[in-house]
Amino acid sequence: MYEVEPCYSRYKAPGQVTGYVADLLAAAGRGDLEGEYFGTAFDWNGTLFQVGRRQGWPGKFQTTIPGFPGVNLVADYVGAGVVMYWLEPNASALFGALPFLVPNKRLVKPHNWVPGLQPVPQPAYAVSSQEVCGYGLIGLGAVIIVGTVAETILTGGAGVWNDAVTVPAGIYFINYGQRLAVFVPASGP
Repeated sequence: MYEVEPCYSRYKAPGQVTGYVADLLAAAGRGDLEGEYFGTAFDWNGTLFQVGRRQGWPGKFQTTIPGFPGVNLVADYVGAGVVMYWLEPNASALFGALPFLVPNKRLVKPHNWVPGLQPVPQPAYAVSSQEVCGYGLIGLGAVIIVGTVAETILTGGAGVWNDAVTVPAGIYFINYGQRLAVFVPASGP
């Protein structure tokens, strides 16, 4: 039995995998693990369930993700029945020199990263979809405010009637965008 977890939540996995094994052994002891699945009979009551070991793991798994050609999904055994997964740039990412968009920036690790006990900061070139949305909202808010001011000036004050709606909307977009796009210095921890 293995528990597969993202690289940032490794420490809860050993308890989960031992709990799964205990639950399966208890169910097998009661005779609950037999039946039929899509017309095929099964009986797992005699199965010896145990926490997975390195000998049972085929080795470091690596594959390209459809839709993200510059990123590889990587998984490897890290101990006590725990398999971690993370994302790494591949050759299509021009050796990690160009930014690429990933759904979860916390999954991104440098090329050929080896899991260890020390946390590794995400590479500066990785950008999460949340950050992109945040930056977009900040830009939208700025455009709304600048457009409102320009409209008021160009119309000689006649366009002031909609300022009570557009200026707060622009400020809202900027504030909400800043919450999404957390500005982290590239050299930070």
